[in-house]
Amino acid sequence: MPVDRILKCIGCCLLLVTLTFCLAPHIKSIPDRVDAVEGFASLRLFDETSGGRSRFSFLFYLPRQARIDVSDFMGRTLFQIMVDGERGYFILPSRKVFWTGGEAEIMAKFLGFEMTLSEALGMISGVWGEENGVARNWRLEKDEEGRIVSGHRSNLRFWVEDFFPETATARTIGFEHPESSGRLKIMDIGFNPLRKGNALGLEALDGYTPKTWEEIRILMEHED
Repeated sequence: MPVDRILKCIGCCLLLVTLTFCLAPHIKSIPDRVDAVEGFASLRLFDETSGGRSRFSFLFYLPRQARIDVSDFMGRTLFQIMVDGERGYFILPSRKVFWTGGEAEIMAKFLGFEMTLSEALGMISGVWGEENGVARNWRLEKDEEGRIVSGHRSNLRFWVEDFFPETATARTIGFEHPESSGRLKIMDIGFNPLRKGNALGLEALDGYTPKTWEEIRILMEHED
């Protein structure tokens, strides 16, 4: 084989290795105390009549604050979820409208079943806060390394398909419920990010119009 072709092959291999290292998700170990979690994920979700894929960024502040920005694979924002205490907001930024509901209600509009922020955070991060009763209603199974690999409560079940290397944080999660099922893949995650001002951005809702859920649903069906 000519020397120039060999050099090109070596160069391509080095480029692939470099890209793989740079693009592969890497996280640091989970700190002893987790006060906040942020990251990006992709979601495949199916119900009785349809299925779809989306991406979303998430930011959780314990115990009961969160922001989730959901977009399609073209990068267009579909909707936002904000939770502050017992009140949650399902927001359509393109229409400048929102619907208000309870914490678990808001999550049900996203996933198809009710779930608290603490439960969602437990699934995503592996931090279940067992000492403060978050896992009280769950049956959680651990592997020989002490990592939570599956869990179920009532008619909801989840399982971890793989973990970030050398951590107890799930990278791919499958879940199943009578109303919906799917797969969640964490692309990036970080713990205890520095809080900057009002990270939720609830002040933006001052210029938005409240709607009923039925009105929100109809608007979403007619989105381009």
